[in-house]
Amino acid sequence: MRRSSVIFSTALTTVFIGAIWGCGDLFHSTDFSEVSKRDDKPINFCEWDQGTAALRAEHACTMLLSCQKGFAADAPNALGECMRRAIMAYDCQVAPNRPVKGKTRAFWDCLWRAKTCVAQDPTKENDVAECFKLDDGSSPPTGCQQRDTDYVTCEGPLRAQCRAHSPQAEFDPCVATGQTCAVLPGNKVVCAGSSNGACASPGCDTTRLHTCSDGGMPQDHGVDCANFGGEACMVASDAGPACKLSAPPLPDGGAPEPDASAGEACPPSGQVVCAGGTARGCPTGIWETVQCEHMGLACTTTPADVGDAFDVSRACGNRTAACPDDCDGEKLVACIRGAKLGAIDCANHGLGKCTKQQTADGKTQATCGPPLPRP
Repeated sequence: MRRSSVIFSTALTTVFIGAIWGCGDLFHSTDFSEVSKRDDKPINFCEWDQGTAALRAEHACTMLLSCQKGFAADAPNALGECMRRAIMAYDCQVAPNRPVKGKTRAFWDCLWRAKTCVAQDPTKENDVAECFKLDDGSSPPTGCQQRDTDYVTCEGPLRAQCRAHSPQAEFDPCVATGQTCAVLPGNKVVCAGSSNGACASPGCDTTRLHTCSDGGMPQDHGVDCANFGGEACMVASDAGPACKLSAPPLPDGGAPEPDASAGEACPPSGQVVCAGGTARGCPTGIWETVQCEHMGLACTTTPADVGDAFDVSRACGNRTAACPDDCDGEKLVACIRGAKLGAIDCANHGLGKCTKQQTADGKTQATCGPPLPRP
């Protein structure tokens, strides 16, 4: 199977731009640049409406990219890629049977609260640095060996990048996709379904879902299902491995009963069909829907052998389109699979005006500037 983006797919349309990114008043009423007490109170993403979820995604991703430079155009901390992952995490109506769980949920819950890169007093203010804590609660090493060339390594689940002659490491959050960091033969450092990274055959290893790229070096680009839905990996007939579904949230956003049904049974298949703007597939033996339309995306019927069969959301948007994130004056414009979002006012998030930076693969990337000085 060809490699596709894991769990998330997008290419936001003009309708979505007007309906969601046009809701700028929600951000204007929330001063993200204001220093306030640390916010750790529990939050249920399913209580957020579509507009709030999209605006939280905007804040989380502009803050992340301002603080951590992109590795490449498809890295989890590149703006467009971050936005589509964040929307899927924060908007429970997009994929109601596959909410984020575990470490992936903890990452996204941390990121939308961040108001700066590294807080002077993290007990009083949320920052991006908190979101990169390792499994034991410690902070990853930020120092780099002084070398003449860029290099990338793993720091626990994080891809850590060091640029030539730079003392400061930058991090790529593999956990944003439900993955972890892995080193392949030849010292290629990737986000993968397991820390091994190599892939002999598709299947399940406890909660870890293994699926292999075709062509070149075999690579595991599955996910740890503990981070999604029913928190278990399963193999349903010839459809291959998939993450078990959970029952959808109640209409009021509350958690379903423990024994609630995940949905209607169906013949397992990796194919995804479209009903208007809704993608519908059956990789687990239970019908799963992804509301492409709810994200403002078109749905394209997708055969089982195109992309990862476990990922129903791969039918959302144009999988082959591409365009760069860009600056529109001082504002930032994210691009997701060929579709540009409305301009983001970086100042609304306590960040400097849009600027350009170079990624590790030599490309130019637009981002909001560093956090603005605050009184």
